[in-house]
Amino acid sequence: MEMGKANSNLRNFYGMNREFVFDQLIIVEALMDDTKGYIVNDSCIFGVEIAVPRFAIRGESLLLTKDPANNIFTWRIPSLSEAGKENFSDEFMIGGHNWMLSMYPRGDQKAKKNYLSLFLCLANTQSLPLGRKVYVEYKLRIKNRLGFKDYEKAGHECVYTKVTKLGFSDFIQLGEVYDEYKGFLLNGSMIIEGEITVISSFNYLGSTA
Repeated sequence: MEMGKANSNLRNFYGMNREFVFDQLIIVEALMDDTKGYIVNDSCIFGVEIAVPRFAIRGESLLLTKDPANNIFTWRIPSLSEAGKENFSDEFMIGGHNWMLSMYPRGDQKAKKNYLSLFLCLANTQSLPLGRKVYVEYKLRIKNRLGFKDYEKAGHECVYTKVTKLGFSDFIQLGEVYDEYKGFLLNGSMIIEGEITVISSFNYLGSTA
C-alpha cells in the first residue's frame, strides 16, 4: 500500500537550501493503524519520487573582438577647400555593421572656431536589436603626406539607436590643416582614415535543460 503527499510547486536546490520537508506528512494514528498496512513487522518503507522538469534556457554572451578583419577604412578628399558643410564617405563594413565617416571642414555646431570636425557614424541603426548597444574603440586620423607623423585621436564609446555618431567636434585646428609645412594637404587633397580596434558583439544562446 502506498501513501503520498503531492506538492505541485517547483523547488530549487542549491548550496544554501539543500532540503525540503513535509511538516505533516501523515497522521500518526493512521501510520500506526495495522489495517492501513503502512507498518509490517514493525518496519516501514519510505520513498520519494523526483521529477526534474525540462525548460528552455535563453541568454546571450558578450564578445569583444580586437582588431577585427579589414578594420581600417581610407577616405580621400579631392579638394578640402571645395568640400561642403558636411561630407560623408562611402559606407564600409567592420564587425558586422555598416559605418561611414563624417567630416565638417569648417567645424560642426559644437566645434570651437577654426576647427575641423571628424566622426565615425553607424550607417544603419536598423541592424541593432531594440535596446542593443555596440561598444567601439576607434581611431580617427589624417594621413601626413610628407612622411611625418599622422595626426590622430582615439576614443571609446557605445553606439545605439539614439547615439550613432562618435568622434570629435574639435578634431584639429584649421591652421594646422592648411599649413603646407605640416603635410596634411597635398595639392588641396586630404586622406582620412577610420580604424576600429575593438568592437563588441553578442551571441544568442538557446538550449533545453
